[in-house]
Amino acid sequence: MHEGDAREAEADARAAYDVVPEVSWLRHFAASALIDVLVDRDQLAAAQAVLAEAGGAGEIPVDRSTDLLLSTRSHLRAALGDVAGALADQLESRRRHGDFTTPDPDFPGWVRLARLRLATGDTDAARQESDDALAWARTWGTPGYLGQAVVVAALVRGATTGSCCCTRRSTRSRTRRPGGSTPWL
Repeated sequence: MHEGDAREAEADARAAYDVVPEVSWLRHFAASALIDVLVDRDQLAAAQAVLAEAGGAGEIPVDRSTDLLLSTRSHLRAALGDVAGALADQLESRRRHGDFTTPDPDFPGWVRLARLRLATGDTDAARQESDDALAWARTWGTPGYLGQAVVVAALVRGATTGSCCCTRRSTRSRTRRPGGSTPWL
């Protein structure tokens, strides 16, 4: 999906989901990939069906193979407008990672957490999340992470200050795609 072809991403995710046996711990990873693509393609009913089939509609057991499913459910709940449920799932996903949250290994969940905190009116926490994600994205330096973090930081700053100061600094240090000449922003 990060390459921009949603139909191809869905086909790949669906193929992975269909080939992994239900008893395999990899099934949750494949389900998460498919659900995320379906959410991004606005196929929310189909995403809900895959989530239920993967055992993620109710209580998700504490298990390394299900941690990503919890974050994915947060993505789906946010798309459905359930901000409180999405926030609770994303915070629980982070809690399950324990001390391994700096940096948060779930980068899309990290920037989602900033947006969810902003949506609930917790602007200080939203700003902290977006600042931390942006700092890590600048350190990591990948175009995808930088783009996501800049967009969320701009959203949070714009909502809290009425300006968009973070993009000026970010565009000064543009990166180019590996093997390409198109700037990420």
